[in-house]
Amino acid sequence: MEAGERLFVALDLPPVVKDGLAAARSRSGLTRVGDAVRLVDPGQWHVTLVFLGWVPVGSRGEVVASLESVCAGVSGLDLVLAGGGRLGSARGGVVYAGLAGDVERLGRLVRALRRSLRRVGLEVERRRFFPHVTVARVRGRVDLSREVERLGEFAGSAWRAEEAVLYRSRLSGEGAEYSVVARVPFAG
Repeated sequence: MEAGERLFVALDLPPVVKDGLAAARSRSGLTRVGDAVRLVDPGQWHVTLVFLGWVPVGSRGEVVASLESVCAGVSGLDLVLAGGGRLGSARGGVVYAGLAGDVERLGRLVRALRRSLRRVGLEVERRRFFPHVTVARVRGRVDLSREVERLGEFAGSAWRAEEAVLYRSRLSGEGAEYSVVARVPFAG
C-alpha cells in the first residue's frame, strides 16, 4: 500500500477573530460544562472547505495544483463569525460558530475545489457545505441549550480571507494535530 496522509483544505482565522471567539465561548459557559464537552484549542480553529481524507503522498502535487488553479480565479472573501449552534445527535456532535459575509461566494469556491479534485481522481466528501468553526466536541447526552443560545448571540470581527490552506491532519490520543502543507493565495 502506498504511503498516504490525511488532508483537508481550509481558511485560517486571524488572531483577533480567534480572540473574540475564545471570549464568546468562555462567556457562553461551554468552558465550565465538564467532561462531556471537549473544547477545541483556538490554535486549531479554521473553516474547513474540503476534507479529502486519506490521500496517497504521490498525489499531493495534484492536490496543490488543483488548489492553485481554482484559487487563481477567486478574489479575497470578506467574512465574519456570527451566531452559532449545535450539530449532531443527542449523544454527541459539535458546537460551532457560524459564518456570515461572502458565504455564497465561499460556497462556489468549495464546489469548484471539489470538482477540480475529483477530476484528478480524488474522493471528496459529498455532503452539503456548511461554513462554520467547530469550538467544542460533545460526547454523551448533555443539555447545552443555554450555552448554545449564548454562543448564538456572538458577532465577531470581520476579516478578509486572502488564501486557502492545505493541511495535513494526524490523529493522536489528544485528537488531531494539523500542519501546513501549502498556502495558496487568492487572486488580486
